[in-house]
Amino acid sequence: MEKKQWYSQSIEDVLNKLDSNKKRLAEEEAKKRLNEFSLNELKEERKPFLKNLSINSRIFLS
Repeated sequence: MEKKQWYSQSIEDVLNKLDSNKKRLAEEEAKKRLNEFSLNELKEERKPFLKNLSINSRIFLS
């Protein structure tokens, strides 16, 4: 059986396959997902200290 792309399916079909709906999540379901997946946050990437130091010192010493 050929697999359809999500964009080519109707909204209703996609929602059914994902066991979802157009309404917002119930509070209980939202708490369950928060516990399971945690917050949707990106961690800030730390830049190497020595690299920044050498770049900044070149600017100030020039």
